[in-house]
Amino acid sequence: MVRRDGLAETMSRYLIDQLERTPNIEVRPHRQVAELVGDRSVEALVVEDTRTAEREPLDASALFVFTGADPRTHGPQTGFSSTTSASS
Repeated sequence: MVRRDGLAETMSRYLIDQLERTPNIEVRPHRQVAELVGDRSVEALVVEDTRTAEREPLDASALFVFTGADPRTHGPQTGFSSTTSASS
């Protein structure tokens, strides 16, 4: 599921090529996971079209989430700054 038009805007070409050559992977643009279905484990997903809001159930036993390649490791922005004196 890709919320955008495709992967090219945010992913390296070599990764896109690998995905396209993998027969059990289907890239679905303009889609997002709206729901996970299951009691103790994933049994299905409900996928939503980001343009039309149409929903479609898909059988699934697992979900892998790729959130991106740019790590966000900085702490929360508080609006305060801290200074440390060399003599402290």
